[in-house]
Amino acid sequence: MSQFSDDSLPPTLDGPYSPVGDVDNLMDEAPPLEDVIKHLPNTVVPSEENERKARKEPSITRELDAELFNSEGFMCLSATQAEAGRFKAFRFIGQFLLSLTFGAVFPEEILRNLFTMCLNYAAEGAESMKLSADHFIFLLTSKHLDYEVAVHFKKLDNTATERILTRFEMVDQSNKAKERPSLLEEPFVIDITAIESKGTKPKMAGKGRNDFNVDYRIADGATYELQNKDNLCLFRAFEMLRMKFVLAQQRFSEYKRDERKQLENVKALCHACNINVALPFYSIEEFGGRIQNYYNVLHPGVFRLFCFATYGKMKPSWKSDVEEYKHELCVVFDEGNDGAVGHYDAIKSIGKLFSTKNYCFGRGADISTIEKSICNSSKKCVDCGVIYQIRHHKQKEHVCGQKFCKICLGFHAPRDCYIPYRPKVKKEKRFVFFDFECTTDFKPDPQLMRFKHQVNFCFAHVTCTRCIEKGIWDQELDRACALCGRFRTYAWSPFEFWHTDVECRKVVEDPLAAFTKWLLNFETEVLGMEPGAKKRRKRKNAENTDGEKPESVTTYAYAHAGSRYDHVLIYGEMLRMGVRPELIRQGNHLLEMKARKTGVYTTTIFRDSYKLIPIKLANFVKTFGLEIEGVDNKKYFPHKFNKAENYGTVLDTLPPMEDYYPGGLFPAERAKFEQWYDENRETGFELNEVIADYCKTDVQILAHGLVKMRQLFLSETRHDITDSVTIPSGCMKYWVQLAHYGKERVAIIPHLGYEKRGKQSTIARKYLKWRAEEELRENGRVLRHVESPGGEFKFGNYSLDGMMERPDEDKNLAIEVNGCYWHGCPSCFPDDAAIVGGGETAGALRARDAKRNKNILLGSTSL
Repeated sequence: MSQFSDDSLPPTLDGPYSPVGDVDNLMDEAPPLEDVIKHLPNTVVPSEENERKARKEPSITRELDAELFNSEGFMCLSATQAEAGRFKAFRFIGQFLLSLTFGAVFPEEILRNLFTMCLNYAAEGAESMKLSADHFIFLLTSKHLDYEVAVHFKKLDNTATERILTRFEMVDQSNKAKERPSLLEEPFVIDITAIESKGTKPKMAGKGRNDFNVDYRIADGATYELQNKDNLCLFRAFEMLRMKFVLAQQRFSEYKRDERKQLENVKALCHACNINVALPFYSIEEFGGRIQNYYNVLHPGVFRLFCFATYGKMKPSWKSDVEEYKHELCVVFDEGNDGAVGHYDAIKSIGKLFSTKNYCFGRGADISTIEKSICNSSKKCVDCGVIYQIRHHKQKEHVCGQKFCKICLGFHAPRDCYIPYRPKVKKEKRFVFFDFECTTDFKPDPQLMRFKHQVNFCFAHVTCTRCIEKGIWDQELDRACALCGRFRTYAWSPFEFWHTDVECRKVVEDPLAAFTKWLLNFETEVLGMEPGAKKRRKRKNAENTDGEKPESVTTYAYAHAGSRYDHVLIYGEMLRMGVRPELIRQGNHLLEMKARKTGVYTTTIFRDSYKLIPIKLANFVKTFGLEIEGVDNKKYFPHKFNKAENYGTVLDTLPPMEDYYPGGLFPAERAKFEQWYDENRETGFELNEVIADYCKTDVQILAHGLVKMRQLFLSETRHDITDSVTIPSGCMKYWVQLAHYGKERVAIIPHLGYEKRGKQSTIARKYLKWRAEEELRENGRVLRHVESPGGEFKFGNYSLDGMMERPDEDKNLAIEVNGCYWHGCPSCFPDDAAIVGGGETAGALRARDAKRNKNILLGSTSL
């Protein structure tokens, strides 16, 4: 522990702020700039030209009574009304100071009340000037800010206060990260302008180009030409377009030739819209709204009406007022010659009309493909002005103030994050249960007493969720399964064996490499599927023609205690193959390895069955009451006898007892083993057959135990335990569903909590709390720390972990608890280049802490 101060970020170039808080005094105390540059030759000092210009002082028109703006939690030091410049608006400027009784907790409610009061006063002031304020500009300035907290020209509605509060919190947190005092500890100025947006003065700014004119004529095939002799062409055109989307293609072709049916629909439309069919002519401006309302009743949210003219404008001359719709119904109006009444035709394709592929109805112009995709995927909220992605809101409409959360994968306000319940869609799975047997006598380096485990036997059992539901998962298949393939059991070894029943046995030099390659290439080698067949729209028939058509699913490979043994061996082999799996680790345990589907590889997930059933494999039979044909319990195997020179060796008796490693057994288990060994001592022994039978028995017990566990958990909870990596994860999913289904009850607490405070280690908080209690009891002194009233003591740019005033002594005591990892302890990290907390080097952290302590000592004579 060091005595003095620390924080996680380096101080500014000019050192800490003066304890008095006076900027003029601070500049008087600072050394000359030339001396600073001499000591910092590599530091770039910005020129005065790049410094930010001071804001123009507002022109005060009226002094206000500051006491009228006082309230609980804050005090108004001054209040004025100022000119609004070029805006037709009301401008309020006030200087406020918060009380410090809230301690270390961020005073969110106090700030909300303050901002709401200022907004309401500005709106009332605008109303007294006979202005209808609909927008506002908010500025907050403080001497600790490089730039003001600004919210520019936002809509004045019920979300205005939350906008300001969110922006204020962001700037305040950024300020603290720079080791500057909080904005709440000093007076700050609020400048609010309530604006009537329609009353702004003309701006000297550019404007958009004129409407894009095109010289076009109606091309053949661009419209449905209506050969009507009555004056109902407007209604005929829209009804023709509506039936295009309502009827099937063949029925619509018949409808175009049936003039009687067309007239019936037009009369029904006019009758529903209360339109007189005996008028000499009809205009879209007069009757278009009625037609739109009629279609909204028939087909809610489906159609929107557009009308184009032939005088050379790409923008529609008229369009109905509808926001949400799926299809556009477009008609074109052709003016008559010599002032005669024109004619309406239904447009088949807007692209043919303007000879363009990408026409935007929002802009009324031809756009590029990229612009079209942006228009179709994004939308701007008229209330809060947020531009959001439409694809994110297909199931839930946009709500002002809500954002997408990457933690719970939902939309909510910034603080309303809860554990969601989303029932998983049932997916088919392929299960592979496997086990390795290894030799342990190989020495990679003869000079070192280190031995390497080498796999010399592998046994695998393949099944799937379909076979489990059918009850045939442990039986030989009559025909190939779409997920499992033709065979149920496989074995790999460098030697032959004959007395152990295996459907597919392979003699290979390296069983580990052969098994890993077989598992990752399962769908291509075993099922005969072509690489990437699932992604293709059309594919050839698979070679597996003697059974069901193969399907691509995820393979789940289980080994008991595999996270600390089997998975480690497979991980090394996968790296040698050039496959880099995704890992979920718990210390040195590989809880899950996931190899994604790429090329010929099948999506494969390796998991540890011990994390689902945390008992020994030897206890599976008794725990689950398993009944396995030919298996009573887990067998014993002489692992020390498992050597390459013993392949094919036939003994008249069992190997020596020492080869079974009896010293690694508990007393009760050893007594049971010795009894078994004495009873079977004279039994013949052949390594090739015994290792195959032993490995197969282990896999059978594992497969039956995990399938039984899955069935029990599924019957009790309706959840598949294999969807979870560990048993606590599976239980948590069930508990969330049982206790909080469809409710927002279980909150996801942020990493640093809801309170706006900096990081601090647990040991630092505990030590300072204990130290504060001891000092108060023994000496009657108060030690301020993060959990005490008022929070940490602020000293200029720094926050001290502990601060204790000592009136009876010359100097006060500043305490800082420096953790070894986060501050580069010289004893633990003697190398300056060592990477420690935050990705920084130990030398850089020590230099920063030394500079910090020096600045504190230079800045105060009372510490």
